[in-house]
Amino acid sequence: MKLLKNIEIKTYIILLFAIISNFAFGQATTTYDFSFKVKFEHDIPVQKIEIYYYEKPGNSFREINYRINTKNNEIELFGRNHCIIGASFPLIVFSNKKEEVYKPTNEKAEIQDLFYLITKMDSYYNDFNKELEFSLSYPSIVVSAGYIEEKLVYNVYNFLEIFPPSNISISNKMIKINRKE
Repeated sequence: MKLLKNIEIKTYIILLFAIISNFAFGQATTTYDFSFKVKFEHDIPVQKIEIYYYEKPGNSFREINYRINTKNNEIELFGRNHCIIGASFPLIVFSNKKEEVYKPTNEKAEIQDLFYLITKMDSYYNDFNKELEFSLSYPSIVVSAGYIEEKLVYNVYNFLEIFPPSNISISNKMIKINRKE
């Protein structure tokens, strides 16, 4: 009888620990609707751009599409992402494919100009209104956010590096984003 009570007490302790650890070590998740625009300098035609994103653990798209505005030479991305709070938005890659003579070999080749949108926040919130503009000189943009005196402040900067910094999470799988009008 005493042995049975000891087993019951141990079972209750283990069960209580499991319940408490679920609250203490659980991860909060959320879903965001987002919409933002990306401009390109005039010599990069938006109608020829293809858009991809890297699959990312902790932050995934439930839906993502884009539409183009040739008049303003811009692309609007919109959709919904689901994430663990604090997991940054997936890396988005814009590809401008063209065929031209590649100077080192003097042969015709497919050339891709790649533009990287690196986001160091979990989504683009409703009040995001910063201008994002790519150029051939500065093919990468980093967007981050932080609080200053309890006010959310966005930081946007272009940089010259051809490939994103090493602290950016990428996978070996890129998914093409579909265009929607």
